[in-house]
Amino acid sequence: MRRPIVLAFIVALTVLMAGCAPATVGNGFAADLTASAEFPAPTLDGATPSGSATAVLDSANNTLTLSGTFSGLTGPATGAHIHGPAGVGETAGVLFPLQVDTAASGSISGTWTDMTAEQVRQLRDGLYYVNIHTEMNAAGEIRGQLR
Repeated sequence: MRRPIVLAFIVALTVLMAGCAPATVGNGFAADLTASAEFPAPTLDGATPSGSATAVLDSANNTLTLSGTFSGLTGPATGAHIHGPAGVGETAGVLFPLQVDTAASGSISGTWTDMTAEQVRQLRDGLYYVNIHTEMNAAGEIRGQLR
């Protein structure tokens, strides 16, 4: 007799927990930051820079929160941004500045609030990229599309 009650409790708890899941399903994005994705191609002088970033869109508030790491730059990072709209191999202006460690290796982060419906659509369409800049590569040293 206790078995059906326990089973009913487990099912009810599972349904309740599913209803409490954060609204991030389908709202996660990632970017592999590489020099080969940079356009135009950067000057590397033997450096092998790389990085990665992840971002979560809070669709209820149109807020994007991004964090990531990078290493092996040709020199200290001088800036990091989200650019767009642009596809792979295209360039676009800065949309949102990111905080970046001014070192050859470090982290990037930022929270972009009050995105417009059009910006959210462009993000979902893969038209935004993360770019980290250095003195040697002022236009960008590593880049990755947010997908």
